[in-house]
Amino acid sequence: MQTLYSLMAMPAWLTENAKGIAIAAVAVVALIAFIVGAVKGFTRLGWGALIWAGSCALFYALETKCHDANPLLKIGAVAKLDPGVQSFVSTLSIALLSILAALAVFGVVALVFRPKKRRKAAIKHIDEDEDEDIEDVEEEEERGGAQRGICAFNRVIGGLTAVVNAVLVLAAIACTALLIFNVTPLRYGSLQSVYENGFVEKVWDFVQKYTLDFLFVAVMAAVGYGGYRTGIIGGFRSVFLTLGYIAAVGLAFYLPFSKVAANKEWLSFIGKLSDYFGALIGKALPESVAGVLGKVACGLVLCIGFCIVVALLGLLLKLLAKAVKRVPVLRFVDGILSTIVMLALGAIICALIAALLYILEHFGVFESSSLFESSSPLMRGLYDTFDEYLRPLLEKLSSTLG
Repeated sequence: MQTLYSLMAMPAWLTENAKGIAIAAVAVVALIAFIVGAVKGFTRLGWGALIWAGSCALFYALETKCHDANPLLKIGAVAKLDPGVQSFVSTLSIALLSILAALAVFGVVALVFRPKKRRKAAIKHIDEDEDEDIEDVEEEEERGGAQRGICAFNRVIGGLTAVVNAVLVLAAIACTALLIFNVTPLRYGSLQSVYENGFVEKVWDFVQKYTLDFLFVAVMAAVGYGGYRTGIIGGFRSVFLTLGYIAAVGLAFYLPFSKVAANKEWLSFIGKLSDYFGALIGKALPESVAGVLGKVACGLVLCIGFCIVVALLGLLLKLLAKAVKRVPVLRFVDGILSTIVMLALGAIICALIAALLYILEHFGVFESSSLFESSSPLMRGLYDTFDEYLRPLLEKLSSTLG
């Protein structure tokens, strides 16, 4: 083992100059970020990293001060839950509230500081291209003229904001890397000096406690913001078209071969259509083969018909989404409803990721709990909830498989 660690040790020159190299790399990234931000200006800069940072800061403050005072804990159904599950409900609700608050604050800031959109031109453009989001079109419409009108103060603030965004992204990458390498031999090999660095030792407990929590907050915030831009009608249309076409194809080829079509009088036309095609094909092929091919031909006809119906319904949803986008109040309400729905979806995605990590640990594949502190609010709450509801199912599965 000692030989392995010796082979994995950092070169002396890199160990001695690691701090200087890291500072130089961050300085270069910060300089590039400042230039990009200054060119775009504050009002044209993406604020995603700031929204995430605001969500995380509010989550940390509320979780620290208000976790036990959460009104949800007083609800009868929640009060009956296991204490670990109760704690998770409180933490998750605080995380979702923090994200909503951050999105709302930056939404107000955007209304105040972002240039006024050329909404009429954007809507006209949207009518011609169904796939473009109205915000994207509006920004494209103004990019040329507004870019030349950005003042010096706007550019300076934009540069500083871009630097903050870059630092936040680098910090997230660094913290994630520290967590991952901590459970590998590199922790006591070539990266041992990194973990023994004075600054890393000071922040390590915080990093291990909150990094995965903050990453899950980032996932939920990103999904929620995407929902606001898409709108609940537009999002439903996308899901409906995808599932609708799959269902149309499957149902079209199932019905000609099923007993349902044969036993239902209102579906008798399917049998007649299959027989018609079978008779045509039977003039050139054996009857046994013609019968099957006749049903396949009937399935093709039904598939075309069902897909046309799905496309028409999708067109109606598209027209409805456009009508909503033309009315600011309806567009706002549509965006808020979509944000709430997509936040829930983001929470489900995070829960599925955590469940996968939990399952890997349960079956002894990977000790995923070593990636976070036992006092980590969100991750610990997820694992406590899995202990209560998922673990019995996994144990039953294990006993069934022997």
